[in-house]
Amino acid sequence: MARSSEEARPRPPRDHLRAVPPPAPDDDEVGIELDGEEAPLLAEGEYLGTYISNRTRHVFGERKVLEVDFEIVYTGAGHAVPEGTCLTMYCRLPRGRIKPSSKWARCWKLVAGRRLDRGERMRPSILRDKLLRLAVITVRTSSQQRALQPINYYSKVDHVIAVETGGPGQP
Repeated sequence: MARSSEEARPRPPRDHLRAVPPPAPDDDEVGIELDGEEAPLLAEGEYLGTYISNRTRHVFGERKVLEVDFEIVYTGAGHAVPEGTCLTMYCRLPRGRIKPSSKWARCWKLVAGRRLDRGERMRPSILRDKLLRLAVITVRTSSQQRALQPINYYSKVDHVIAVETGGPGQP
């Protein structure tokens, strides 16, 4: 039995041809929620903080970033910060081994009070149970280096300045 040319060709799915009902009148008000909390905005300067947690994240497709969270425990004179304020330090990680001059390697060596041994892993757990002096800066540009409006400024930890307590040779 011979097939007609119409039977031999597969038919495209017709899902895309369905009629869609018009939106309801109140659908123009979409409620979009933030994922997490907004990063706090503090005055730039030095703060004392303790390590809370860390995580690694992939950004821009393939780049890996170590995010280290600190709780600000003392602000010094003139800086009013709500209790429990947390800030993050961002450290870029390479695909392979990390360079000794990288932000994370410098932080780790400062907290450990020594240089690394060959092949030694720099675990963030070294930050536990230490009071750290942190340099806090204000982020004023986006990841595309575009200027942010002042309402979108936020603070982050730029680097660890010193170990106040709990470090090598300290109580």
